[in-house]
Amino acid sequence: MDEIDKKIIIELFRGNTSLRHISKVLKISHQAVHYRLKTHIKNRILKGFSIYINPNVLGYLHSFIIIKGYDHGYDLPYVTSKFLCIEGYTIYEVIGKSEKELEENKKRILTLTKGEKFMEINVNKNISINNIDKQIIHLLKFNQKIDLGELSLKLNLNKSKISNKIKKLFNSDLIKKIPLVDLQRANIVMFSVFSDSYINEFNDLEILKFSDSEKTFMIGVSEDMLSLTKRIKNALEENKKFIISIKYDYNIYENII
Repeated sequence: MDEIDKKIIIELFRGNTSLRHISKVLKISHQAVHYRLKTHIKNRILKGFSIYINPNVLGYLHSFIIIKGYDHGYDLPYVTSKFLCIEGYTIYEVIGKSEKELEENKKRILTLTKGEKFMEINVNKNISINNIDKQIIHLLKFNQKIDLGELSLKLNLNKSKISNKIKKLFNSDLIKKIPLVDLQRANIVMFSVFSDSYINEFNDLEILKFSDSEKTFMIGVSEDMLSLTKRIKNALEENKKFIISIKYDYNIYENII
């Protein structure tokens, strides 16, 4: 993995999966980008992509719960994302159809892992989208490679209108296409930030961001630890209060329907 490889991976995390876009940003040919991506897939550095959907869009409540203790490989139907931290914490994004079910699911995780809850952030918003957008999300979720022609046939809409709707969904951060990367082999730094307010210093590194009335939680990626450390120092100099954590692995599950 050289610097160009790492920049390609970072672009994928930013949601830029077009070969033409990446080649333009990095000023290399799209053939070179294609070759490098094929190599990363062959070597299992890039293991594919997952569509992250904000659970509120599909009628779920969700909460991020940080548990002190390492994960033991649990794949749970009520956990839609999971981030494993080198500091000995695991962050679970827990979902439920109601507040009661959400609380029950959080208790289940604590019982199963026998861990200690360190922090929690509830990030629910009333998100309303139309039926066509919901259908598009479902179709993308179950077939990431579906093209505009097939979507047009299934939804009885023209390609231009579907394309605009998809762009709007992605730009609104309601859905994200997230690469599944072997962080250690790619030598990419994934981190999370919990803070009382949004910190602009990490803005361009952001993958996912959520907030409630008191806290903000974000997941970001950086090309290396040195550049991330500089940003941390800058944020501290602005008297920002936050907790930062480094990830060694993560999972984005496609288990909500």
